[in-house]
Amino acid sequence: MSTVEKARYRWYRSDQQNNDIAFRDLVASSITPESWVLDAGAGAGEMFHYDFKNRAARMAGVDLDPRVERNPQLHEGICASLTEIPFGDETFDVVFSRYVLEHIDPPQALLKEINRVLRPGGEFIFLTPNKWHYVGIGSRFSPHPIHVWYNKKRGRDEEDTFPTCYKLNSGQDIRREMAQAGFREVDLIFREACPNYLTFSMPSFLLGVAYERLVNRFDFLKGIRCNIIGRFLKAG
Repeated sequence: MSTVEKARYRWYRSDQQNNDIAFRDLVASSITPESWVLDAGAGAGEMFHYDFKNRAARMAGVDLDPRVERNPQLHEGICASLTEIPFGDETFDVVFSRYVLEHIDPPQALLKEINRVLRPGGEFIFLTPNKWHYVGIGSRFSPHPIHVWYNKKRGRDEEDTFPTCYKLNSGQDIRREMAQAGFREVDLIFREACPNYLTFSMPSFLLGVAYERLVNRFDFLKGIRCNIIGRFLKAG
């Protein structure tokens, strides 16, 4: 184990510091045995693991990646666009998405479709990057081939790196677009976590740790934390 890996394990092994776990727990808290749940952007099920299939009455997933049809975490996986979800009106109690919103343009096409398939009072829960974080800024001002190259170095396959738009990736943008699509805010949480993008050297990792400690300590800096977790209800 490298020095950076040892430091990361020592300082970031707590579940409370893991944004994926925080997001998964929030989704799980909204699911009952009667819930119909949709994973919007489920993919192959390799990047995010959960046990919602055993908690919900129905666990469906939609993604443009045909591997969604073999996703073992779903009762049903359908290859389709999230702007044309192949389910009827008011089908689901919960829709969630993980690292999807940053790829959507225009945002209303997605949000209105999610609103359509949600039952009244249904929840849309998401985890997405913050465009004002240093990773988001770097991503917005670099071409897609750079993203592919960098993620390859981090062990991610090229087919799992998608072009980004960042139209729904700040508190202001999210609140405006959600209200326009007919959603009411319940939670909008800004979280900084382990600086995984800076683990290529110990000096860069330590800079990332210092940033994480600073922005998590002061609430007025929450707008530049790395991730946004949102929970919104379908109004009406």
